[in-house]
Amino acid sequence: MGIRAKIVLPFTALFLVAILAVALLAARSTANLVDERIQAQMADLAGVLSQASFAANLSVLNHVKAIVGGELATVDARGAIVATTLGPEAAKALREHVRGARPTAADGAAPAWSVSLGGRGYRATFAPVELTLGQEAPAFVYLLTPEAEIAAATQRAVRPIFLAAACGALAVVVLGYVVGHRLARPVESLADQARHLAAGGSQAPLAVRTHDEVGRLAAAFNALLESLRAAEARLVATERLAAVGQVAAGIAHEVRNPLSGIKMSAQLLKRRLRELERRASPHPAGEAVGGGSDARSSPPASPCQGEDAGAGPPAEESVNVMLAEIARLEVIIDDLLTFARPSAPKLVPASLNAVVDEVLDFMARQLEHAGVAVRRELEPALPAAPLDPQRIRQVVLNLILNAAEAMPNGGTLTARTRSTDREVVAELDDTGHGIPPELAAKIFEPFFTTKPGGSGLGLGVSRTIIEAHGGTLTFQPLEHGTRFVFTLPRSQTANRKSGIEDGENRGH
Repeated sequence: MGIRAKIVLPFTALFLVAILAVALLAARSTANLVDERIQAQMADLAGVLSQASFAANLSVLNHVKAIVGGELATVDARGAIVATTLGPEAAKALREHVRGARPTAADGAAPAWSVSLGGRGYRATFAPVELTLGQEAPAFVYLLTPEAEIAAATQRAVRPIFLAAACGALAVVVLGYVVGHRLARPVESLADQARHLAAGGSQAPLAVRTHDEVGRLAAAFNALLESLRAAEARLVATERLAAVGQVAAGIAHEVRNPLSGIKMSAQLLKRRLRELERRASPHPAGEAVGGGSDARSSPPASPCQGEDAGAGPPAEESVNVMLAEIARLEVIIDDLLTFARPSAPKLVPASLNAVVDEVLDFMARQLEHAGVAVRRELEPALPAAPLDPQRIRQVVLNLILNAAEAMPNGGTLTARTRSTDREVVAELDDTGHGIPPELAAKIFEPFFTTKPGGSGLGLGVSRTIIEAHGGTLTFQPLEHGTRFVFTLPRSQTANRKSGIEDGENRGH
């Protein structure tokens, strides 16, 4: 049974039963009123005949019959019919009936009862009456109204009642259908859309026309539909990014091996050039310069610890440019691998200041060449924090490269660190062109970039790395430029609460 029938049928049945009960009660009351009217007519007739100065003979009874519309009969004290308007057979039947139940003067006016006289039904009643002046024995006058006339009168009285009841029932059915349709239509539409949605079809939102329960249900369905669409869009985007990530990871692995060979060859070439320079130079000061450069670039563990980018002969400068660009390619490869196969960071207690200093030193020559001045405002007593140095280098390098690209005509890069009770904070300010408000919500999305040659991974991967540490990466628009801020928890407990395993838990 549909919801419309469940709404309409009980509603209609209840009203129909109520209307039928009222109609039956009205019909019963009408029939009782007819009986009371007959009895009242009998009492009035008896009073008139008793007070009349003429005899209640047949002529008088015929005149009275024309007035009251029923048959009349007068019966003396012996039970003999004195006069009657009944036919012979009916009069004979009445005589036998009266002899079998002869009334007395103490009976008074009797309630109406049914009697069959001469094959015809009557509604009969009687009352005592004086037939002649000075009469000592009681006499009675009978009023007999045909049952057919009573039934006809009752029908005439009841017909409007039942007609009104039928109209009311019809109105109830129509009203029930309309109400059921109005209530069921949104629910049925909701069910149809749910079935269509389950079959994989697309749907337009339901129209919310009311503010009742049905309207709230439609609004909730629209909200659910919007959530499903958003979830579907996110799922499609995630699957697309996962596929792109797998391809990117394969490309990164294929590129890393030859790039490592190129980097090694460039480093060997740089050492060879320095050896040739020392042999050709008669002054030991040149060696001191070269040695200082090697001392600055001794740690080879990360892209930020490559060969020195200091001054030198043109050939060596060219090699330095090659090594710097190779380092940038390594950062891009690391971003691709981090995006495609994210893993938990290997946390060790380390200084954020040291990581920022190292990356700034590595980028010093490139920033100077781009006309970018560097200001360092590092908190001297910045406490150590559990972090993955290699991953945080990657984040800082991405943010510095992003800042440098935002200042193509030069500017100022300010690196700032500070601490709170629970975290260490790094801020990188640039004086570039800033981020347009319409792009603010997209800059951390993978592969989103406004630069012709950009990969669009730097900021997205950086946020992933920082969040894996249990921190946050955000940006703030400045009056002239942009500020990127990332935070790192000061305790390993905070990292573990973020679902990150530290280096010791991973076997370090």
